Amino acid sequence: MSKGRRGLKIADTLTLPLDAQTSTFVVYGARGMGKTNFLAVFAEELARNELRFSVLDPVGVSWGLQHGASKERPGLPVLILGGLHADIPIEPTAGAVVADLVTDESVSTVVDVSRYATGKMWSREEKIRFAADYATRLFERQGEQRVPLMQIVDEAGQFIPQQFPKGAVDIARCAGAFEHLVELGRNVAVGVTLVTQRSARLNKSVSELADCMIAFRTVGPHSIDAVMAWLGEHIEKGRHNAAPCRRAQARGWPRTRRLSGLAAVRRARPHPSLGLVEYVAPGPCARPAVLRRRPMITS
Repeated sequence: MSKGRRGLKIADTLTLPLDAQTSTFVVYGARGMGKTNFLAVFAEELARNELRFSVLDPVGVSWGLQHGASKERPGLPVLILGGLHADIPIEPTAGAVVADLVTDESVSTVVDVSRYATGKMWSREEKIRFAADYATRLFERQGEQRVPLMQIVDEAGQFIPQQFPKGAVDIARCAGAFEHLVELGRNVAVGVTLVTQRSARLNKSVSELADCMIAFRTVGPHSIDAVMAWLGEHIEKGRHNAAPCRRAQARGWPRTRRLSGLAAVRRARPHPSLGLVEYVAPGPCARPAVLRRRPMITS
């Protein structure tokens, strides 16, 4: 652990304990309301405290964490697996092998499942199958290694939906794998952060397991109802706007003045691409040294 590090500073009034790395978070909010900034801040704080994390990115924007926004400021030392900016390209059949790398290597990673290195987009079915294999294998391997890891899942509603189309076996398998990871992950030193635009879309059997909810501005009556339903599971109805989260307090987490406002999340350091699909990285790369180099991960 870095000398003098005491916690994950998310805001001036909110510092999470270091064991938040193996807790479960749900992050709700409409587009442009702060989810991506929170993801970057969370990653920065984990890296600052030398805590491993992995981002499963179906959109293709988190590669920017590896770069600074200027030539003077490097980004975070993360390994990019897949996507247009891959350090190591990956194939949709490689979910289990990528989970092996994430578990075995002492580096943080971004697993970009948005597109091939050629720019061709992965299909929805390819993303789902990859994620199912990845989550299943990650739980198995973490059981062997037990080295703490925070697994961040962007646009989590794609992988863990509330409703499954008829006959969608792969989606059901994927959702089941992530539910298992969320429910039992702490026993194998894995925390999970689920980020989604539409809180109503995320499977309630999974979201209700979260230790902490962070809700930015949310639109749509069903999504608002999902946020309030989570509160109803954890706080008496009359205290939704004023009470600190009991579960968070029980774990020794800091008090905040209003749960509905929680805190003003600090601004992340500038990174290219985050929130926008840009293909130019102006700042220096902070690519970590990796023990194994592979031209491509296939299966």
